[in-house]
Formats: sequence, C-alpha cells, structure tokens
Amino acid sequence: MIASLMATSVIAAETTTVVTPADPQGWSNPPGENSVTGSAVITSTAPRSGNGSLELSGDRSRFILGNQYNPASNLFLLNDVENLSFDYMIDPASSRTDYSPAVRLHVWDGAQRSELIFEQVYNGPFAAAGTWVTTSLDAVFWRFVSGSGVTLDGGSQVNLSISDWTDQYFSDSAYVSAISAGQGSSATAGYKAYADNLRVGFTNGDSSLYNFEATAAVPEPATWALMLLGFGGAGAMLRRRKQVTSLA
Repeated sequence: MIASLMATSVIAAETTTVVTPADPQGWSNPPGENSVTGSAVITSTAPRSGNGSLELSGDRSRFILGNQYNPASNLFLLNDVENLSFDYMIDPASSRTDYSPAVRLHVWDGAQRSELIFEQVYNGPFAAAGTWVTTSLDAVFWRFVSGSGVTLDGGSQVNLSISDWTDQYFSDSAYVSAISAGQGSSATAGYKAYADNLRVGFTNGDSSLYNFEATAAVPEPATWALMLLGFGGAGAMLRRRKQVTSLA
C-alpha cells in the first residue's frame, strides 16, 4: 500500500478593531501622560483608511491600550510578538518634520518594567512631510528600562528588532502590559503628526490591527439593500417552513 501525505495549510487571521472617540475599545489618554501643550486624540483632520486618524499635537502625549504601570495588565506574551508596524504622517505645518510619532510596547519581565520604542530616526531617512508612511516589519526599536534608562552596549544605544530583543534581553515570561502611540517631550509645542493602522504581528502568523476612525463606518446604500434582501429572504424561508409544518 502506498501511503500519501496531505499537507495542510494554516491561514493567518487578522483581527481589526475600529477605535473611535465614541467607542475607544479600551484606548485612552492616561493621567500624567499628556503635557500642558501635548494631545493625542482621534480626529478627521487627516484620514488614512476611512474617516479619521490619531492626531498628535505638541509635546509629550500618548494614546494607550492597557496600563503600563500595572503589572496585572497583561495583553499578551512578548515572546508571541513577531513585529509591529503602523502608518504615520508628519504635518507640513509642523514645527519639526524630522521627528516621528513613537509607538511603544510596555513590557513587564518579573519586577522589571521597560518600553520598546519605535522612532523613525533609528530606521532610515524621513519621508517628505504630508506623506503617509508605513513602517517596516523589520523596524528596530530601542529600550528604556525604568530605574536604569536606555539600554546601552559599549556606550552606544542598542537598536534591535522586537524578536531580537525578545531572544537576547527578556525571559520567556515577559509580557506586554500596554501599547501606546504618541510623541516625546522634545517634539516642541508646534509639533503636528498623525498615526493610524497600528498592527501587531504574532509569531503564529496572526495579527491585530487597530484602526483609528472619527466615527464608526456606516454601510453604503448598496450594502443596506443587500442586507434588506437578505433579511427578506430569511423571513420568506421562515414563513414557508411554517406553512409546510402546518400542512403536515
């Protein structure tokens, strides 16, 4: 007998979460993370893929999912994260066009709290202001450790991909307590940029996409028509089944 082997393929899945001011899905501006001049709010000023994006203005602000200071906040294991990317655009009228939004993974590893931080300055040249950019899946991050500062090697800042950070600096039990998007304290008061479509890719091939929208999407008229036809068809089938049952 000839045995045949059939290969099975696993299709990666992406979960999309639409985040709006009316329904923030757990995202918030945490106390103490926004300065006097800084803000991070969803607006329709510069829509990316839909009707909105996260508008970042001024110095130091963050829009965050989870709680970076609470070790009980556990979104997922750091070891399960393969990469992180997002879209951003620097406003042409910004006081700084050489300063990108920063996206952070806030990590607890035992009692140690740290942040893995993406900034464009460590990932190649800046695109022209007014241009949307999608960050690379191979992007490098730097690390800030609470109580000891930036991670250095031989006096130089260490910049690594998330998977390399995981392999070389964290234990298998390290976990992400929060994800945030914002800008640092040196952005200047006149800074203006936008961020959207924050995507976390996992080692199993799945991903989570957070899409910032000013309002929830409303179905197009054609979509409503199809939905009504579907409801009508379902109702007709139910009525027919009742009639058949009665005759029987």
